[in-house]
Amino acid sequence: MSSGSYIDAARTKQMKDLLGVRHIQAVLLAGALFVNHIQQSNVAITAVAITSHNPNITYWQDGKVRARGSFFYSLIISCLVGGYLTTKFDIKIMLLCSTVVGTITTYLTPTLVKYYNWQILIVIRILHGSSKGFIRPLVYSQLVRWLPPDELMLMGPVVLSSLFLGYGLIEMMGGYLSSGQGGWPSIFYFSGNIGFIWCLAYLGLGSQSPNACFYISVYEKRYIEESLPSAIRLPYRKYIPLKKILTCVPLYALIISQSANNYALQTFVKIVPLFYENSLQLDVQKIGLAMGLPLFSISLLVYIKYYLLKFMIKRRIVNHSEVRHIFNGIGQFGAFYFFMYCAFTENYYVCFTFHCIGMILSSCQLNGFYMNYFDLSPNFIGVIVGIGVSCAHCFSIAGTYISFSLYSHYYLDPSGPQSILQAKEAIYFFLAMFYFLGGLLWELLGSTKIQPFNDIKETEEPDDDVFNESDIIKT
Repeated sequence: MSSGSYIDAARTKQMKDLLGVRHIQAVLLAGALFVNHIQQSNVAITAVAITSHNPNITYWQDGKVRARGSFFYSLIISCLVGGYLTTKFDIKIMLLCSTVVGTITTYLTPTLVKYYNWQILIVIRILHGSSKGFIRPLVYSQLVRWLPPDELMLMGPVVLSSLFLGYGLIEMMGGYLSSGQGGWPSIFYFSGNIGFIWCLAYLGLGSQSPNACFYISVYEKRYIEESLPSAIRLPYRKYIPLKKILTCVPLYALIISQSANNYALQTFVKIVPLFYENSLQLDVQKIGLAMGLPLFSISLLVYIKYYLLKFMIKRRIVNHSEVRHIFNGIGQFGAFYFFMYCAFTENYYVCFTFHCIGMILSSCQLNGFYMNYFDLSPNFIGVIVGIGVSCAHCFSIAGTYISFSLYSHYYLDPSGPQSILQAKEAIYFFLAMFYFLGGLLWELLGSTKIQPFNDIKETEEPDDDVFNESDIIKT
């Protein structure tokens, strides 16, 4: 080897320990999740703000509930479409367009609601959901192209935690924004402004892949390319092994676990604030702070887990399969334990304490099933994320309707103060059981191994003689 080649190889190897363009892309992708989940959940705190400032408005009217769930009607379809399109079109353009459409609908919401009342909100949310469904498949697809496997295992949960950061920030800020001079419309303008800033940043700095990036160094590009199998670096795919994907048992275990999490998360964001508003008689600012703080804490706790995992993996205390099972077990069974306590305690302050502990423990799922998509098929990550998230969002709708039905059934019962305790018991009991079942089925049926369909050739579906790149990824 010549001295020049040796120096180039050494510089390429040094990129592993240096910050680079791949980290900029990771921050931008985290920003995409952050922005889109702020815009997704702004209706929840807005509803609490409106009913708090206008007691004559009956929040539990069916029209309001349909407006809350309408976002997911189109989201389910767009997740499937988005997952498929990750294999056909430029991911940067699709991610940018999705966020632009979501930002525009966010800006227009207050004006349209003002002139056309709440019925128009259903139409707006359906349009909003049709753009947001693309986000998760696109972000997952970009992460697997930009981050080498060993970095993805550590940085992936940090990027994905930004969705909880988005939920938490809008919950905490929403109460203060709605109490200001701008009123509840300022929640939407705040969300829109953040989306606008991200779009400008991603337009200038975002890139579909290292090969398409104009400001990446040749050494970092070489480091990423040498770390990834060639199949992952393919921007487009002609053939998708849909039959084998749909018959993959570990994927269904993952979908069940994701569904349980979605059911709980939508209940936390949309229904639980109403319960604490009426039981503790808190104003909208305190409700937003109380509900947003646990979600915000999740996004901070992930950095502690990052350094803990880095230490444990470096010393080979655990492997990647053990990490998935241990953290997912803590996240789902730990949440089950504390939410079950929430169901049966009569002290509201003890209930809220257990609620916060359960939420913080559930953050361990970020190192569990949230990352399991990368384990099953990095080559078709967008497709399986689209299928998984789409199916799981059916339970996002169920979380809104079931929890609200339980809440309204008991809370509107004129039998006295005991009714609110019964509502709390029913809501938290269902939450706990969903976590338990989701965690149990994933532990029994889930897998952290790359599935056979990941290595299928482009032109046809082979039965034998499959070109296998799985061993490269595992190492």
